[in-house]
Amino acid sequence: MTHVHPHQETDDPVRADDLDLVERLVVAPVAGVFFPAFTDVSAESPGMVAIGDEIGVLVQSGEKHPVTSPFTGELLGMLAQPGERLRMYQPIAWLTIADEM
Repeated sequence: MTHVHPHQETDDPVRADDLDLVERLVVAPVAGVFFPAFTDVSAESPGMVAIGDEIGVLVQSGEKHPVTSPFTGELLGMLAQPGERLRMYQPIAWLTIADEM
């Protein structure tokens, strides 16, 4: 795909790639201490998740907040460690989305 910036003074167009990523991040919905639902997840031994599956829980001021996957696919790895204190929107896990599962 070729894009030309409207204020560009050269006749050479800017070249950019269309990006179609199949990898997604699951992020923390709230700040809190993370406890995973999966224990052995890695690129070598991925786990399958569907939309709404619980990946773990965040504990904030004694309240539990579930962390669910907004995607269906292979859970390739956990980015947060058990017991780690996380900020809101901090990445927790990464997965490859499935093709029309």
